[in-house]
Amino acid sequence: MFGQSKPIGLSIPATEGVQFGKRVVSLQCKVEDILKIYGLDKSVQRQLDKDRVSGIARYIQYGLEGNDIYFSPILFSARCVGEFSDEQSAYIINMSDQLFLLDGQHRISAFEELKRQLLEGIDENPDNGELLGRLMSFPLSVQIYRDLNQDQERQLFTDINRNSLRVHKTLGVLYRSNDLYSTMVREIIDSHPTIPSNLFETRAKYTRKKLMTAATLYDMAQMLNEGFVDKRKGIKKGNYNRYKSRTEAFLSSFFRYSPKDASDREKYIVWQAKTIVAIAKFVYEVREENQSIKVDHLFRDVVHQVDWTYHNQEFLNVAAKYNKQTKRYTLGSTARVHKLLSEYLVQKFNERRLS
Repeated sequence: MFGQSKPIGLSIPATEGVQFGKRVVSLQCKVEDILKIYGLDKSVQRQLDKDRVSGIARYIQYGLEGNDIYFSPILFSARCVGEFSDEQSAYIINMSDQLFLLDGQHRISAFEELKRQLLEGIDENPDNGELLGRLMSFPLSVQIYRDLNQDQERQLFTDINRNSLRVHKTLGVLYRSNDLYSTMVREIIDSHPTIPSNLFETRAKYTRKKLMTAATLYDMAQMLNEGFVDKRKGIKKGNYNRYKSRTEAFLSSFFRYSPKDASDREKYIVWQAKTIVAIAKFVYEVREENQSIKVDHLFRDVVHQVDWTYHNQEFLNVAAKYNKQTKRYTLGSTARVHKLLSEYLVQKFNERRLS
């Protein structure tokens, strides 16, 4: 049991070792206890990004709903407070002392923000009390550097942030706040009328067997509704439902008219991310000219009629190169594929219309 309060303060089961020549205590601690004992030194912290905090808070809420989530260890500098007891195998700190945060500012701020939201809504939503209890009991891994000076603290902070990897786009899309396309993606994945949620990849950066990643769905939705993939977005609350219905209809037709074994990406290119977004561009451009044309008919009469295997020599213009040994294309740059493949489909549409 950890986070147990004693007269001398807080005693938490822990281990002590040496890392980079410095003593480091490793432990697991409840959020409730961390919020009581952490402190900030602006000289070893960066400016808080409120959007990032909101995104992490959404990710935490996803975890409170019963899903598996993961955080890397929160890093602290002891600055001569607390002590490690070999006899008890515990780290002991007085409640009046503070551990200074080196890495984890946005994560801790997200827990504080979610705590505030749950407390504010507890009168209207009594269930918030249970969620708040789970939030405060949430276990976090912690590492405490015991003998760093402030120059070493700043160097460690710089090294961590220089070498850290940003969350990949699939996760970023799902937990981004104040973005209606992200909201749409989450809602479609959770409740598409014909496609089960497990056919969408919501964790990994790429997929080889599922229909598409959340990131591909995001780009496809913007291309389908606006004709481009860009940071500038025309989606608003006023057109949200229309955009969402259009995206759901596209997905239904795309799935219905895909080859039965389209998930075999060694055989077909149709479920590749660049191809999906290019098809969305084709549908957008045709319907810009004639809104009466049904999306389902475009898939039935054009997309479904295309040979999407690597044997189709017509894709040579779209490909960056063709490997004669593997007999497979390597698609070109994203913008090139979107342009050339959508033009190829428009040409097929016009040929069919004139025949």
